[in-house]
Amino acid sequence: MSQRQKPTNARSMLLRDAENEALFQTIGRLCVTLATGVVQLYLADQADRNRWSKRCCGVVCFVKDSSKRSFYIRVYDIKKQQMIWEQELYNQFQYKYPRDYFHTFEGDNCQAGLNFASEDEALKFKTAVLKKLEERQARRLDKKRQTMVQKSRTSNRPANVPKKSAASPRSPPAAELGSNMSINSISSNSGTSKKDKNKKDGGKKKLTKADIGTPSNFRHVSHVGWDPEKGFDMKDLEPDMQMLFQSVGITDDVDKETVDFIYDFVAKHGGIDAVKKDLGSVACKVHLFFFALSVSNI
Repeated sequence: MSQRQKPTNARSMLLRDAENEALFQTIGRLCVTLATGVVQLYLADQADRNRWSKRCCGVVCFVKDSSKRSFYIRVYDIKKQQMIWEQELYNQFQYKYPRDYFHTFEGDNCQAGLNFASEDEALKFKTAVLKKLEERQARRLDKKRQTMVQKSRTSNRPANVPKKSAASPRSPPAAELGSNMSINSISSNSGTSKKDKNKKDGGKKKLTKADIGTPSNFRHVSHVGWDPEKGFDMKDLEPDMQMLFQSVGITDDVDKETVDFIYDFVAKHGGIDAVKKDLGSVACKVHLFFFALSVSNI
């Protein structure tokens, strides 16, 4: 990669070579002049800005000072080989040229004017200063644009998502909640309605179709009073069972299926003592059973 070429000092067309070399030595090794011209320096004091006052004659240089990392307009006395005046290019610096040979700008303490001896040198000086001012302005605008882009990216960036905490039990969906609530409600209402019905009936438990259906794990057992050869004999029954059979109109002439049903019904409804308390209702249900049975056998 080639090294960046160091700028060379711009010479004045009105000075001899020896005078230009003396000027460059006065400027210093860490400085370089980008434009040079022979001028008269005029200043307008703050008290009377409309009146120019001639201060000196010399050589003006547009200097890039590497040691101070800045740019200056400096006026030198080549005979004495010293700088006699300077103005740094600050932010918002404005360089004006009301005449081709006369240029003005606002200094730190007063208005300054350069009256060039050569219009060609004035043009080169103006071009060098304006170019640097444009470069500075372009850098400021680019920096401002980058700042705005960065702010825009920051403002559009989503907020940090908090870290996930320990897993918590998942709540069931609303539909599931509604379903469970409905089931619980139905179960609760069903239990309540059955109790309420039992209370309204004076504590009597009614026989339903489910009650007379075949119970689970059903087994046929031989009951007292049944003889496989002779059949059913009421005399062999217990007194309570005799009373139950008689109350529902059962005589000795009955088949084994009916006898099994009566015994299963008694066992299913709490035994003979519980059935005796509800004899009237039971007798009615048994009669209905016989009626249904007789109809199904037609």
